Amino acid sequence: MTNDADNASSDVSGADRAQNADGLPTGQVERVRVLHERARSLHARLGQILGPGELDEYGAALGDLLDVLPHDDPSRAMYGQMRVEFAGRASEMSIAAWQRHLETGSPEDLELAVALGRRAVAAAGEDDPNRTRVLADLGRVLQNEIARTRDRAVTEEAIGALEEAVAATGVDSPHRVVRVSMLGMCLWHRATQRMAAGDDPTADLDRAIVLHRDAVARAEAGGFPDPGGPLGNLAVVLDAAGRARGDDGLTAEAGRRFESAVEATPPGHPERFRRLANLGGYLWTRFREGGDREALLRAVDVLKQAERELPEGRGLPSVLASALEAAELEARKP
Repeated sequence: MTNDADNASSDVSGADRAQNADGLPTGQVERVRVLHERARSLHARLGQILGPGELDEYGAALGDLLDVLPHDDPSRAMYGQMRVEFAGRASEMSIAAWQRHLETGSPEDLELAVALGRRAVAAAGEDDPNRTRVLADLGRVLQNEIARTRDRAVTEEAIGALEEAVAATGVDSPHRVVRVSMLGMCLWHRATQRMAAGDDPTADLDRAIVLHRDAVARAEAGGFPDPGGPLGNLAVVLDAAGRARGDDGLTAEAGRRFESAVEATPPGHPERFRRLANLGGYLWTRFREGGDREALLRAVDVLKQAERELPEGRGLPSVLASALEAAELEARKP
């Protein structure tokens, strides 16, 4: 928030100013005072993660204050600025709750992140300077909700938010790689949902590949802090497209991209475990489908490395643990 808003509690209160302002109808002074105190109280807590109800109350208090204060009241500028920043702060709380979910695995934290993100978008008008970031943040959070629920309506919501965010993001923006890559992954989610329903995923997979190739090219051009992310996302989509079409060329490229994603991710990076796991899963599938023993032996090594690099206190996900156990059994056969 701005310094003016942060200093609201030490400045002359909006209620005090309103009491002396010409044009404030008799009987509304007390309402203004109550609204001001509640808005100021909630504003002081915006460094925390407020619940959706409290956030709604804060937004409503600001809106009501702007409705009842006379147009020449000097406190309107402060409340107006706080209202402009409302969507951005709500989105920041959403991302904080999402990050806590990533650390704890708590579904409640993810549900809170989604609820706050939706409120942020609802509060961000077309001319809100925070709107593009708020839309991108909601798309980021909804990716985890898609993985949790497989809900096609959530997938469509995420794609819609990210389509608008990408369209509003300049081609030279430092945020473009991440936003384009997130949109590509949501299209991949929709493609897998369509395949599960017996529908044609081709259009989504084709567009996702184009988006991810663009993200990788921009990341590799320099300046992007984590090129392994776009590389790994491209690999996932290439693998899905290769299997859907029976295209060995795409599948082989996917393997190279999985390898590159791991190579681009230094030890200790929070995503290295996931990228190793993706590579190990790919290699294990290559063995199961084609009997490639070299892929099998490498799958064992890679999955063991993924297990060693798990964040402290976390166990290997059951699907990977089963793959590692099966791969080790196969590797022992003569």
